[in-house]
Amino acid sequence: MPLKKEYLSQSAQLQQIYIAVMIEKAMNELNRIKWKAKIAEDQVIKNQDTLSPPPPPLPEQPSPPRPITIHSSSSSSNSADNHRHVGVDNHILFHDRLDLFEQELYRMKRKAKKKFEEIDLTQQQMIQQLNEFNFWKIKFEKNRKSERIWMLMFMLTTISAILVFLK
Repeated sequence: MPLKKEYLSQSAQLQQIYIAVMIEKAMNELNRIKWKAKIAEDQVIKNQDTLSPPPPPLPEQPSPPRPITIHSSSSSSNSADNHRHVGVDNHILFHDRLDLFEQELYRMKRKAKKKFEEIDLTQQQMIQQLNEFNFWKIKFEKNRKSERIWMLMFMLTTISAILVFLK
């Protein structure tokens, strides 16, 4: 399940979860191959006579790398110890990773919600500034129009006064 680099670069915990999942998948695949080889070897032994010499020993595979555990709580270290024992549920680490993944999603949700609120607040401030600017513009145009009317009235009054006194 390859993920995009941009998605993984969002969080270190997300990277660790992804790495742990990939390592567990690799371990499960190695265990499956080892199990198939053991079954095949058992079948060969059953089919052979007891008089035939034993087959040469298979070279041992190097031990698979230990899964990376993320220490978010004490239960994850305990589950890592339990995972090594045979017969223990293999999905314990998976549940720990799911818990961490859920925590990471919750953190990202809170972060996104906070960012959304900041954007919403900024948008409201911009709308308020735009409304104030429009109000100021309308008020300025009314004042200017009023000044023009007063100037026109003054000019007409002056011209009419001059015409009255000249006659």
